[in-house]
Amino acid sequence: MCATLPQMARRAIAPERAAEELDRLYRLAIALCGSADLAEDLVQEAYVRLFRRPRIVRPGGEFAYLASIVRNLLCDHYRSVGRVEWSEAPPEEDLATVPCADGDPESAACAHELYSLIGDLPAQQRETVAAVDVAGMSYRDAARALGVPIGTVMSRLARGRARLARQLEPAWE
Repeated sequence: MCATLPQMARRAIAPERAAEELDRLYRLAIALCGSADLAEDLVQEAYVRLFRRPRIVRPGGEFAYLASIVRNLLCDHYRSVGRVEWSEAPPEEDLATVPCADGDPESAACAHELYSLIGDLPAQQRETVAAVDVAGMSYRDAARALGVPIGTVMSRLARGRARLARQLEPAWE
């Protein structure tokens, strides 16, 4: 029997393609959980699950799929330790390892402050801002990874960005 077009468009995630997303996925995990150690554990477990049983996704949907695994693992982690959200800002030492593209100390300090502020957002806004602004996902991919409609991504992103802008406003003056 002939395969339908949607079935033909799907393929297994190649290990080398998944490896290309490692840094981006790690940045997303840090923004979601605020802990470098937990982020490393989440990303490592995501790759273990991925390689244990190959997953079939649409071309270009690899990162969205990996992001949804990390998010689900984080939810599982919070359930297992009996907490839903941070009760306080992420520890300073965890955010000290936030990856910075250019290695500039001033940029690193700004990134550190921004990750801390993202960590203070309500969970739904934090997930959306982390997916779109930190990990660079498209609205469609973020919606798929978060399991919500695109309109919900856009509204959560707008509210999260507005909240961040209000918190950063005194620093700009």
